[in-house]
Amino acid sequence: MILVRSGASVSAFLNVCPHAGRRLDWAPGRFLFDAGDLICAAHGARFRLADGHCLSGPCRGAALARLPVEVRDGEVWLEP
Repeated sequence: MILVRSGASVSAFLNVCPHAGRRLDWAPGRFLFDAGDLICAAHGARFRLADGHCLSGPCRGAALARLPVEVRDGEVWLEP
């Protein structure tokens, strides 16, 4: 899971590239970023953090799978 914080709100995405089903991080919990975008360590796809949309690379036009979360009393909770 990848958590992205913007102010008081938090978005969550599966740590899986839609191109080949591989993890996005190059090592557990270690991600590549460029100009505010998340970069897939395996194939270089570029994802907009605001919505998970793939901007370039082999999965252009696809998006990361979003997970339902909410912030309660400063903690992030995964919703069922």
